[in-house]
Amino acid sequence: MKKNIIKMLLGMFLIAIVSTIWAANGDIMVENVNYPGTITVNGKTLVLNGAGLRTKIIVDVYTLGLYVPQKSNSADTLLKMQGPKLVEIHMLRDVEAKTFINALKEGLADNDRDSKVLAQIKPQVDQLVDLMNTTDLKKGDVVKFAFAPVKGTNISINGTNKGTISGGDVFYNAILSIWIGSAPVDRVLKSKIVAE
Repeated sequence: MKKNIIKMLLGMFLIAIVSTIWAANGDIMVENVNYPGTITVNGKTLVLNGAGLRTKIIVDVYTLGLYVPQKSNSADTLLKMQGPKLVEIHMLRDVEAKTFINALKEGLADNDRDSKVLAQIKPQVDQLVDLMNTTDLKKGDVVKFAFAPVKGTNISINGTNKGTISGGDVFYNAILSIWIGSAPVDRVLKSKIVAE
């Protein structure tokens, strides 16, 4: 009996150590989707700032992780942060292209406080619509919005390059504001991404 208790305690201790090691590397698991603590994009190492679940009413729509050069628990700091950034979305259900695009456009409009940014980035939004309007998203699809200074915002689906949109950080930050702006699409998701 005494040996069984010691084995059980030792097993619990080992599980605690292994769990701590996994947590220490910065990985985050959301709905069985693993977001690594660090990734490399165009030769630059980015860290996972946070990840969470997007729900609409009671439906799980997608998980989302935000990678940045340096972690921050301030949305304003993340939006102003220089350098590459990446938003990685894992779809948990099928979503038609039109529905996904409309959600992006609504999120952009909701976060355009002074109605100046949308006018400034209209050509980029039109290009985004053109790139995304023929692709219905399926459960399991991975959508990435990767920003690289000078190059712009690259969009890929399941590793297939859909195109790159110029417009610098003004356009990318408008996209990022959909999730971490003053009127985020999902406040709980924002709190997980920003780690507030």
